[in-house]
Amino acid sequence: MAITNKKEQRLISLLTFLNNEKNLTVSTLSALLSCSKSTILNDLNFFSKNWADLITISINKEHIIEMESTSNGNTNKIIRDIIVNSLEIQFIRCLFLFPNQNIYFYSEKLYTSSATLYRIIKHLKSDFKELGINIENHNKAYQLKSENNTNLLLFLSKGLEEFYGLEIPIRSSQEEFDLFSSSYFYPLDEEHYFMYLIWGIIQHNNLKNTMIDFKSFKAMYDTLEAPLDLDNQIDLFFQKTKNTFSFSLDARDKFKNILLFCLKKEYLLPVHKYLFINRHQSFVENFAKLHTLPFSRLKQELEHLLKQLEMNIDFSFNYIFYLLFTHCQCKIESSGNKHIYI
Repeated sequence: MAITNKKEQRLISLLTFLNNEKNLTVSTLSALLSCSKSTILNDLNFFSKNWADLITISINKEHIIEMESTSNGNTNKIIRDIIVNSLEIQFIRCLFLFPNQNIYFYSEKLYTSSATLYRIIKHLKSDFKELGINIENHNKAYQLKSENNTNLLLFLSKGLEEFYGLEIPIRSSQEEFDLFSSSYFYPLDEEHYFMYLIWGIIQHNNLKNTMIDFKSFKAMYDTLEAPLDLDNQIDLFFQKTKNTFSFSLDARDKFKNILLFCLKKEYLLPVHKYLFINRHQSFVENFAKLHTLPFSRLKQELEHLLKQLEMNIDFSFNYIFYLLFTHCQCKIESSGNKHIYI
């Protein structure tokens, strides 16, 4: 699924390649992204022109593209800028914040033509269909609608989650997050944040009277049950990986919380696809490059575990892998009886 347009998708892919790969040439990127060399050069100039304070791009004598970042996280910031400036995303945001307005209201708000918005609506309707969401037009007034309001709620929360990571969304505040945290608690940071997004969307004035209330959603979420053999599958996973990885004593409980959270999200989401970006893919790819053999062993066992739990490997693997190594202290045994601490 790709809500952003083709140019924005290409820019994000290009930046991701440059961030993760070395020794890339214009010709190589042209082949990888199925576009002309001139398009690649124009895109590189676009990055240099708009984010010169974050990255420096040059081409050396061997025609290899070199990208230097002024600090960690700059690539994600640029990707976020690309997404937030997407006309499609801005239009969805307007539909959320200002529902039941005519096309001319949105065209003035977004400084674009009504004809452009009609094309965007046609594109979005196609993508939204599999999500169970529609852009409805009643008496020339537009709004996001779904026969199942929970689908709309999950779509909005997932978009915010992909976009912000664990940062507080622009329209929220630390005070709101603290207010939520004073009443509700989930042991996994990502799960706590996900539920905060659900709570925050429901609190929005435009949606209070049209969507499921948070207590009802929480009651439904909390009663989602784990597979009967979850504990056995987790024990088997750690048993099979113990010769390569040594996890901390609390890793099992943390990993169970991770799996339960991801199982619940898969159960709730009508479509197991990313809306904007898989923000954990680069973490997994870099880990695989640094620790090729240990990664291949863990990948095999983790994919087997997800298959046994009937989870979507393409959708959940990168996220679960990321959560496992950011929440569970681990060491990898290497040659010479040395350890690599993760």
